[in-house]
Parts: sequence; C-alpha cells; structure tokens
Amino acid sequence: MFLIISDDLHSLTSKELEYIPKIIMLREFENFIDVLWDRLPEHIRADSEVQRYCRCLKHYNLSSHQTHIDGPAPLIKNCGVYFETYHTLANINSTNNKFYFDDDEIVIPEGPYELRDIERYLKREILRSHDAKRKVDEDGEFPLVIRANNNTMRTEIKCAYRIDFTKPRNIGSLLGFSHA
Repeated sequence: MFLIISDDLHSLTSKELEYIPKIIMLREFENFIDVLWDRLPEHIRADSEVQRYCRCLKHYNLSSHQTHIDGPAPLIKNCGVYFETYHTLANINSTNNKFYFDDDEIVIPEGPYELRDIERYLKREILRSHDAKRKVDEDGEFPLVIRANNNTMRTEIKCAYRIDFTKPRNIGSLLGFSHA
C-alpha cells in the first residue's frame, strides 16, 4: 500500500485524513494532532491513545507556577514531564524503604526518588552485596531492571534474584505491588 501525504498539514482534507492509519498519523504527525483535530474522523478522535497526543493546557504555564515554559504546551502523553515538584515530596520513608531479595535486605535512604533513581540505587547495592556478574537475565541485563508500565500504572521488575514484598516496610506498594 502506498500512501502519499502532503507536506502541508493544513491542506489535508477530512477525506484524506480518513485513509491515514492511526499508527502512521501518530508517528508522523505526533506534534500536530491538535492542528488536525477538527478534521479527524470521529472514531480517531474518540481513541484514547490519539487523545494523549493533544496539547495539555490543563497543567501548562499556570499562574501558580514559579517558572514558565516558552513554546507550545506539551502533549498530554508528556505532561508529567513538566509537572513542577522540585523533588520536595519524599516518596521513600521509614514505612517503605526496604528491598528484600534472596536472603538480603537493602535499606533505601529516605527522600524523593524518581523510578530510575530507585532502580540505579538498588542495582548498585545488589552489585555490592552479591557477585551479580554471574547472574544475568535473558535480556543480558543484570541484576535488576525496573520499568514503568503506563497502562497499569505499576512497575515491571526483572531481577536475577528472588524478591520478597511480604516482609515489613518494603518498597513493593510504592512500585504498585501488593503485600500478598
């Protein structure tokens, strides 16, 4: 199938937009969905994934913000990137600062952490406490990988060791895991 797309987005008609697959539209016109919005077919506008490619005006350059961002508002899918917290809210505290793996325990210092910071800290501590170079997972990464799953609002964890979220004061609930 061949698809000819005009270089001028404003010249695309509703009929022409109807024939562009959603995946192509999101990949090629990611930053222009809001420009095309009124001309998009109803079933495309109703798609929640497409809606995430609109500009987020709800959280952008509010009068309560201390700084303002020049340029267009971020896409809804990227909106959290611009949320101003300055890392002042501690999400790791004495109630959830332990990570148990195999028969070992890592105590995470209290403070405000991004997911990648938690992963880096735990990875470094696991490497210190074990000869982790011998345990490599199927992707060739070791000893721990923590990724966000934006669909479930939980994390996915691959670990070369057995993790235990049943012990007290563990980080599991912060990462979206139950104690059971």
